[in-house]
Amino acid sequence: MIGPTQYSGPELVERSEWQVNPAADLKFALGYNSLRSYFGVLYVQNNAQVQSFDESVSAIFSVGNVRLNYVKRFKMGPKLKKTVNKMPF
Repeated sequence: MIGPTQYSGPELVERSEWQVNPAADLKFALGYNSLRSYFGVLYVQNNAQVQSFDESVSAIFSVGNVRLNYVKRFKMGPKLKKTVNKMPF
């Protein structure tokens, strides 16, 4: 993770500098497809570390989530099919 870091506090002088800090992402997905439906599980974990200017203090931020998807497939009617066929993708 490269970017500007800014520190300020009640008794500190505001300082900023560019830093290079480690970051990691983990993603795991598993799913099942059939002609009528889809079921899937997705896990995402993100970790980032930010250090102070003198490297005496560091903070590690960790965020993650799990997503469950269930999709029921259906046949498109003529009106929806016409609209989808006009789309540029």
